[in-house]
Amino acid sequence: MWILSFLLLTWVPAVLHGETLRFCLMKGFYFFLLFVCCPLILAVSAQGAAGSCARPELTHGFLVPDQQSYPENSVTYACDDGFKSAMEGWWGTTTCQNGKWFPELFCIDENSCVPPKIPGGKCLTTSGWFEENEKLTVDCDPGYRLTKAFPQPICIKGSWTSIPTCEKKKGACDRPPKISNATILHEASQEVFAEGSKLRYECKTGHNTEDGKTQESITCRAGWWMTPLPCSRVSPACVMKKGRYAYFKLTKEELFMEGEIKSFDCGHADHEQRARCTNSEIFLTHCCPTSYVGSRDCDFINRA
Repeated sequence: MWILSFLLLTWVPAVLHGETLRFCLMKGFYFFLLFVCCPLILAVSAQGAAGSCARPELTHGFLVPDQQSYPENSVTYACDDGFKSAMEGWWGTTTCQNGKWFPELFCIDENSCVPPKIPGGKCLTTSGWFEENEKLTVDCDPGYRLTKAFPQPICIKGSWTSIPTCEKKKGACDRPPKISNATILHEASQEVFAEGSKLRYECKTGHNTEDGKTQESITCRAGWWMTPLPCSRVSPACVMKKGRYAYFKLTKEELFMEGEIKSFDCGHADHEQRARCTNSEIFLTHCCPTSYVGSRDCDFINRA
């Protein structure tokens, strides 16, 4: 039996996916094949499917190497005479990622055009390329404006009659400067911002602005970011000192902001004691079962 199982598991992947499973069930070896052979086959099949890509379909071209399935690596393809890769040039490369090919493979007519690379902008296309005599439309990113827009570029015999450009608008700002003790909340890849753009920033824990806020915004004006309100460290409203508490031992001083709540292990399984800073004073709960925390049975009643 083990020889049969070994032989079954060494069959080609196409057989493992279908024919062997049907063989297991048809021959009647229920206790051995159903519970030993078939689960192993399914595991091997799943492993093969997860780590490889099926042969991609390619019209007007050929693959190198040309095989039925591919592990997670790259395959090169070339196009027949009269065609070219949609990736620029007469050949292209695609990579197997999680069972899918990226980017997709296409061989297009040699008189078609691929979208040009335009810094600060993108070409508007639904297919990924342009047929001959199609016109090119460009959308500039925020903070950029289109130049050389007329006449509109046309695809002629595989080339563009002109290439538009996107230039930085007057009054636009570059990426904002670093703000100490704060994080800018915006898309990290954006490089230019239109005049009037506002970006929010958030102070790190234990810091706020002079008006007591943890979030503020900066504005782009005439090519410069307005000076942000600084984030400064907040003095603690309450301090819990070591050696003062019966149910738990502090290893260091605990600092609290006004209204802040912290939980402590009070020496019993599934129990905890909480402390809250209110009006610059510490209030404690009893050592409560964890399930009672937040209920009236575990309220802040004791002043520390």
